[in-house]
Amino acid sequence: SSGINAEYGGFCGTAAKKPRLDCQKPSQADLLAYVVITSASIFACILGLVVGKFIGRKIPLRIFTFSLFILTCTLYICISQFVTQVLFFLTKFASAAANVIIWFIILEIYPTVVRNTATGFVNFWGKFGGAISAALVYFLYYVNPFLSVTSFVINGFISFVASMFFDKETKDLLLEDTLGESQVENES
Repeated sequence: SSGINAEYGGFCGTAAKKPRLDCQKPSQADLLAYVVITSASIFACILGLVVGKFIGRKIPLRIFTFSLFILTCTLYICISQFVTQVLFFLTKFASAAANVIIWFIILEIYPTVVRNTATGFVNFWGKFGGAISAALVYFLYYVNPFLSVTSFVINGFISFVASMFFDKETKDLLLEDTLGESQVENES
């Protein structure tokens, strides 16, 4: 196996020893595992699109974020490398599906003027946060691998709680072009 390894075998052990950097080329089995786990995003985007189109936004968002929270909690337990990879696949799946539903909501709930600005704002901060969090997760993993998992559990919990506050179904909502249209429609 390549990448960061610890004497206790990554997340599958109980001792909290410092990981060491092991610079080896990934094996074909490692690459296959990475491809399978990453493919969860593709499958989740398709399912998120179908579910969002036919069922709605509010309930699937809550289901996917709750699943994300529960699945990240299971990453503390290690039965085998295969089970861990399946859990990572399902976690990635739930995260990507929730993200697709969120993008539906953003596009439907705000008028075009706000929507364009908000989308740019979200994309900027998403890229910025991705760069910072990659370094943070690596640092937390180096301090103690369980801290890295804890950061994902906290993120999953916050996502689920935030989805519970979202109380508006945006399926079949008419898209507005300007801020004035929403005020005129509400007065009628």
